[in-house]
Amino acid sequence: MFTFNPDQIHPMFEGLNMPTFLIVPMGVAKFLAVVAILSKKSTLLKTLAYYGLAIDFIAAITSHLLAGDGQAVGAVVALIILVTSYIYDRKLF
Repeated sequence: MFTFNPDQIHPMFEGLNMPTFLIVPMGVAKFLAVVAILSKKSTLLKTLAYYGLAIDFIAAITSHLLAGDGQAVGAVVALIILVTSYIYDRKLF
């Protein structure tokens, strides 16, 4: 959605007082992070992808809380799923 339809995300970024030029780079970064996590080629790259996504989700939670729009729940759920994935990835691989 970030990369293929940035016009749909644009009003949401403006509502959160975030710069709209970050929409496409954030979408590409999220896609590359998922590819790095699923590829299992480099443990360092995978760890950096987990940390990058965690920072992104924490920033999303903070932005939604500061904006007071009540939409932070999705980012909290995403962060919980990410932490769970990280823990189980460390146990299995």
